[in-house]
Amino acid sequence: MCEYHDSFADGSSADGSDDKSQTYSRWVMQTALASAVAQVYEARAEPGGQGTTWTLKDCGVVCLVRDMSRQSHFLRLYNLKRGRLLWEQELYTTFTYSAPRPFFHSFPADDCQVALNFADEEEAERFRCAVQMRLEHIKGKGHGIRNCMVRMESLDSSCDR
Repeated sequence: MCEYHDSFADGSSADGSDDKSQTYSRWVMQTALASAVAQVYEARAEPGGQGTTWTLKDCGVVCLVRDMSRQSHFLRLYNLKRGRLLWEQELYTTFTYSAPRPFFHSFPADDCQVALNFADEEEAERFRCAVQMRLEHIKGKGHGIRNCMVRMESLDSSCDR
């Protein structure tokens, strides 16, 4: 499921304070299995079937997270400065994740194609490896790709949205 959010994951809204933003940033980075700075794009069919158009939806830090309360894994986009969960996509058994370019990864959502446009190719590769490993685990193939090394880094987004 692909959803857009306008508040903290716990339902409270962001007040913009630096302390709350820093606390939220630490919480996000500690709970993420992988993270990277990225933009989220959606591709929707043009009226009349004249092709598709990619539209920028948001930018921030995209994280691969395991949500214990919902017993599932998600790709989530956060604005750490404002302390907001902006978007999420659940990883499910038949989920497909592709990387047609080192910095541009895409996958189908409920009603459109979604892409992540990464700020850094090395971060993009680590993120791709983490997602592929998690998908193999979800699909029951064990722990996945052994030659992918994933490390957690603290990142600042250049997007102030």
